[in-house]
Amino acid sequence: MDLRRFTDRSRKDEDLAEEIASHLAHEEDANAARGLSAEEARREARVRFGNPRVVRERVWRYRSLPWVDDIWRDLRFALRGLRKTPGFTVIAVLVIAVGIGVNTAVFSVINAVLLKPLTYPNPQELVELRNISAQGSFPGANIPKFNIWHQRTGIFEQVAAYDFGGAGMNVTGGDHPEQVQGMHVSGDYFAMFGAPVVAGRTFTAEEDSPHGGRVTVLSYGLWKSRYGANPNVVGSTIQLDGEPYLIVGVIGRRFVTDVPVDLWVPFQFDLTS
Repeated sequence: MDLRRFTDRSRKDEDLAEEIASHLAHEEDANAARGLSAEEARREARVRFGNPRVVRERVWRYRSLPWVDDIWRDLRFALRGLRKTPGFTVIAVLVIAVGIGVNTAVFSVINAVLLKPLTYPNPQELVELRNISAQGSFPGANIPKFNIWHQRTGIFEQVAAYDFGGAGMNVTGGDHPEQVQGMHVSGDYFAMFGAPVVAGRTFTAEEDSPHGGRVTVLSYGLWKSRYGANPNVVGSTIQLDGEPYLIVGVIGRRFVTDVPVDLWVPFQFDLTS
């Protein structure tokens, strides 16, 4: 948008003055035609028209945006001042840039954590349980603590555990070795968060128990990038850190986790301990 069309008052004043003069001349001619003298015709036209200066101001405010004119004037004044002090200008620009960056980062965190609703089913029913040490740190829940929560079926409908930080794992045994991000989870994890399964299944209770075998569930991204979204990959094995893991399922692309995850493996807790 060209702001000059709202703020170029000098040019518009000239045009408006011509319009007013033309209107007054027309009124004078009409008065003269009614038999008035030239002086009377001119005076009558000006009385009926009003003060030309007041009329110009009213028309200007009606046709323009006064606040844009004020902003444009203040902006030009500020730019002239900044050109006179280039050192201060550089510092001011850097401070503004840093301030915008910090505020953007803070808003992104607040939006993701507080404002943006969770993408899981019934998010209002989800509760996060943590251990807090005497020093105020978060050491994470241990197996006995998880078992206590898991057994309180009268309080919690479902209880699931997951490794928030994830774990780097190396995919070997093929033509394209790569490092992937794994996450240890308990058996109820996928059901509690409503993770959609596009191929195969998630972990069974037997697979999530001690000595349940090496099994894994792939993310949609890894399934597509490494296997070309081939559904027949379910039932095959993948080498993780030199050990074979049976691929039992694939999670849909819309499932979002706290941290990027390429695949999941079961915790295999002993719930009787």
